[in-house]
Amino acid sequence: MILSNKTLKELQEQLKVLSNQDIANHFEDWSPEKRIASSRLLTKDRMANVFHLLSPTIKKDLLSDYTQEETKELIQQIESDDLVDTLQELPANMASKLLNFVDPVKRPLINQLLGYPEESVGSLMSIDYVLIHEDSTVAEALYKIQHASGGPEHLYQIYVMQSDRKLTGYIYLSDLIQSQEEMLTSMIHYDIQPVQTHMDQEIAADLFNKYQLHALPVVDLEGRLVGQTTADDIFRVIHQESEEDISIMAGLTSDQENTPYLEQSFWSMAKQRIAWLLFLMISATFTGYVIQEYEALLATHVVLAAYIPMLMDSGGNAGTQSSTLVTRALSNHEVETTDWKGVLVKELQVGLTTGIVMAVINFIRLALFDHVDLAMGLTVCTALIVTIILSKLLGGLLPVIAEYFNQDPAVMAGPLITTIVDTITLILYFQIATFFLGI
Repeated sequence: MILSNKTLKELQEQLKVLSNQDIANHFEDWSPEKRIASSRLLTKDRMANVFHLLSPTIKKDLLSDYTQEETKELIQQIESDDLVDTLQELPANMASKLLNFVDPVKRPLINQLLGYPEESVGSLMSIDYVLIHEDSTVAEALYKIQHASGGPEHLYQIYVMQSDRKLTGYIYLSDLIQSQEEMLTSMIHYDIQPVQTHMDQEIAADLFNKYQLHALPVVDLEGRLVGQTTADDIFRVIHQESEEDISIMAGLTSDQENTPYLEQSFWSMAKQRIAWLLFLMISATFTGYVIQEYEALLATHVVLAAYIPMLMDSGGNAGTQSSTLVTRALSNHEVETTDWKGVLVKELQVGLTTGIVMAVINFIRLALFDHVDLAMGLTVCTALIVTIILSKLLGGLLPVIAEYFNQDPAVMAGPLITTIVDTITLILYFQIATFFLGI
């Protein structure tokens, strides 16, 4: 379907007032005809900025509709880090085809970026930056900026090197523009925070968060500048890490986190979930064994069974609260593995306080509404206090233990902690019942 001139004019006016992200969102919903028409109405550099925000499916569709010349112009406009992301998302045959359109000067650098480990700083960085010698003049620096290939986010900091190309500092673009001096020396900041190419992306994200950075230089093993990571890239990393942690805490894998929910096949979703569900189902059989072990006790005091769900839910919820908070503290480096004693004391205090408050309220409820005798009330409420304390301790310590063994602490926050707590809660409950009921 060919769009009319009137429709194209209205579309052009609409595109003028939309942000790049909003245009990318619309592309996901618009028809193929409207998408291709819109892409041709946008300026080349703006279409390049929109393109890297699109889903892999829409990128493939657009590239399939483009002529060779349009594809070449688009690829040459896309910034290096965004181009690497695109090449990694697309099928191998299409990615190889696109590499032919990359500027020959940039191609070896793009190939190098593609060779870095997937979650390393090197795979994330951009090779678009401005590097000047510390003895350069302001005029020389401004000339380099005017002829730089990167976008605005790549010009926020101008990096300064020694004669051996080793990074020594940086200059803010704003300082450079406002300066009345001829030389750069007085404008150089030496509090540089470089990261190496093979470091994990999370290290870079932590530095951005800690020092409120806009850009971070990336150096090789010899301390020479090879690229930079900017805030827009780190936002994506933080978002991806959060999604991954949420998936793990829910007992899911995050292999398909870049694929929209409705585009995933039911079979792939089932495979994602079945392993955890089977593990939790099998581990939950331990609670069944515990109940069988105390079958005689339940036969003589049937009312005990009525409070099992309340105790197990309270224990699971208390443990999940603690594990979630400690996992967050570990990820923010508020807590280290060496702080395990502090975590233990803190969770013991919280568990004791919340356990007593909950037990008092529960005792009043049991007396007023369930009309249980004193022995039964003490059994349930004592079990509740012990359960809450133990759940808090386990929920706080298990993520620290996971971190110590270089495992993801998020695994301990959710179904796993609930399963462990359920089994222990039942054992404690029946042991306490045996004591208070004199059995």
